[in-house]
Amino acid sequence: MSDSRPLLEAHRLCKRYGDFALRNVDLTVRPGEIVGYVGRNGAGKTTTIKALLGLIRPDGGEGTVMGAPIREMGRSEGVAAKELLGVVFDTLAFPDALRIRDINGVLRRCYRQWDERRFRAYLKRFDLRDTKKVKELSRGMGMKLSLACALSHGARLLILDEATAGLDPMARDEVLDLLREFVADDGHGVLMSSHITSDLERIADRVVCIDDGRIVFDKPKDEITDTMGVARCRARDIDAILGADVFGGTAPRILRHEYGVDLAVPDRFAFAEAFPDIPCDRMTIDDYLHFTIKGGLTMIRAWHLDLMMIRQRMLLNLPISLVLCLWLGLQTQSPATVVAAALFMTYPMVGMQLGQYDELKGWKSYRMTLPLSRSDIVAGRYLTLLTLVIVGLLTAAVAVGLNIGIAAVAPGLGGPAGMMAAMCSADAVHAALLVGLAFLLVCTVMVCAMTILFYRFGATTATTMLPMLGVFAVLMVALFVGSLDESVVAAWSDGLLWLLSPERLALCCGICAALTVAIMAASAAICMRIYTRTEL
Repeated sequence: MSDSRPLLEAHRLCKRYGDFALRNVDLTVRPGEIVGYVGRNGAGKTTTIKALLGLIRPDGGEGTVMGAPIREMGRSEGVAAKELLGVVFDTLAFPDALRIRDINGVLRRCYRQWDERRFRAYLKRFDLRDTKKVKELSRGMGMKLSLACALSHGARLLILDEATAGLDPMARDEVLDLLREFVADDGHGVLMSSHITSDLERIADRVVCIDDGRIVFDKPKDEITDTMGVARCRARDIDAILGADVFGGTAPRILRHEYGVDLAVPDRFAFAEAFPDIPCDRMTIDDYLHFTIKGGLTMIRAWHLDLMMIRQRMLLNLPISLVLCLWLGLQTQSPATVVAAALFMTYPMVGMQLGQYDELKGWKSYRMTLPLSRSDIVAGRYLTLLTLVIVGLLTAAVAVGLNIGIAAVAPGLGGPAGMMAAMCSADAVHAALLVGLAFLLVCTVMVCAMTILFYRFGATTATTMLPMLGVFAVLMVALFVGSLDESVVAAWSDGLLWLLSPERLALCCGICAALTVAIMAASAAICMRIYTRTEL
């Protein structure tokens, strides 16, 4: 026996944005049902969808999506619901550099029920080659790709925002057929926001209209298109029509224009019998809109996502980092310089790119529809930063090894004489470890501050603020050091030399590692607090 509980329901949903307010919105999608959600631009359709998906917090009201409360959709409690939810926004959400096959790899790691065979079948059906990059796709092809993603992981509910926009008539027919097939499966449903009302006339079971943040009607589609009508009247006919019993107790809706008067009638067949000389056309959803409005993953999954997003940047950065580190090693004969350069090129440089990817097109909103909680996303981000640290250290080790190899195999090409001995000495290795640990701490503070700024202010504002904060920090440190008494500096120097001696290297490494983890943990806690309260 199939589950008859609503797949989606909202009761008295409210949200205020400045002079706009969503007011007491009620919306339901039941199994086996396609619900069309219509309204003018700015009427509240997208705000409703964002509230249902947990992208914004409603000011009032309650709702559930696939059994999960909408206020929990951004948390771990909403992950299971997102496994059963497919979402298509009005723009393709993936970064331009990704190929379609890369998207398959990303989503395979996010959805437990990801069906790669089905995804490839949809690609073939939509004539999409998996070698194409996102930036090479037209709007229509992007919508097809989004729909293929939404239909390939066992979703029971589809939420579509202008999914047929930008498609040619034949492609729209194909998408509509696909939606019919989807709903034909037991227990499936669709919420479809669209301005193309002719599409809804072909597939919708119910039509819900929102205007100025309020639901103005919620009617079965067949009642509108099969029963209701539009009487094309002359002005002198109005009084006679309004005096007749053809409105069934409902208030008449009238639209006046230059060439006459249009009148909405609840039963065009009864009207035709009462007024055979007055033309009465079939009502369309578009007509009724006019009359109504104008007339009266877990952390690991998030980690995989981040790694996929920065893969192109890392592949570009690694050879550049190696070349730079080799050159610095040859010039300075210092492993410490190589370690510092490698860490900087991978850790903060690529970390900043992550924050900028969050602002690309609709990626931030789309990511929140994946089966990941907001805490998963933040935790995955910090796991990615730790990965960048490891990549930076490995790059440094490879660069130092190459420098030593060059000096050993080809002394004449490997730099000044004695380079191999200089780089392999105990003092050089010790200094490299200490510089690496110190630089790791500095980079961690910088990257964590940068991440907090990204989550709090967005990539554009944060990128502008970072240089100013860096200059301010340098000035403050310089002023602080300049104000110290010589005896204090001497005491600190003695203590530092004691701590950094070779005998206490393990203790120094432990302290730096503990500080790095503590800084990241504190920063992650701050980011989680910010992100769970952020409206996207």
